[in-house]
Amino acid sequence: MEMQQQKEKIEKLISLQAEDAYKIRMYRKEMETLRSVLRSYIVQIDSLNMQNQELLAQNKQLRNTELRLETEKEQLEKDKTQLEEIKDMATTLQASQIALVMLNKRDKKTERIRTAVKVRIDFVLRANNVAPAGEKLLYLRIIRPDQVVLGSSELDMINFNGEQIPASASRLINYENEDLPVSIFWTNDGEIVPGEHAVELYSDGKIIGATSFVLK
Repeated sequence: MEMQQQKEKIEKLISLQAEDAYKIRMYRKEMETLRSVLRSYIVQIDSLNMQNQELLAQNKQLRNTELRLETEKEQLEKDKTQLEEIKDMATTLQASQIALVMLNKRDKKTERIRTAVKVRIDFVLRANNVAPAGEKLLYLRIIRPDQVVLGSSELDMINFNGEQIPASASRLINYENEDLPVSIFWTNDGEIVPGEHAVELYSDGKIIGATSFVLK
């Protein structure tokens, strides 16, 4: 009876060992499968990391290109503004040799305010090959020492720097891109006072000449 029990124990132990060995083999197979899957994941992760690095490099390159294009655009806008300013300056007329002559009632030159019935402003409109030729409306401003504009009225207003400023007189001339002597007259209605008077000339909303004269 005891022999039988011992035999059964031995057979049970052998069966358990066989079962454990089977489980161990299964575990090993699962481990190998997991290792294989893990190696695949590692390869995929490495590949994704490389792709991510490439995308980061491309993004940096695109950003640098964007910054360069923005800089170039800003420079082009600055160049365009400068060219427009240069063009504006080049096409602006210039008045030189500005002179003020007071005339008496016989249209003769006088040096005294009390005998002056007219004021004549003489100047030369300089030659300019890039300025548009044709009719030009020139404006004259004579400004007293107390900053009063002589003869100003709402009939002669100059659009200058976005504002309407009064003029003393105006004259329409025909400009042909060559030196042109011009005279503009202003009738004295008693507004002239002794002292320094400023003279300003305008065309196309721009000041084209300025000087001053002391009248007695």
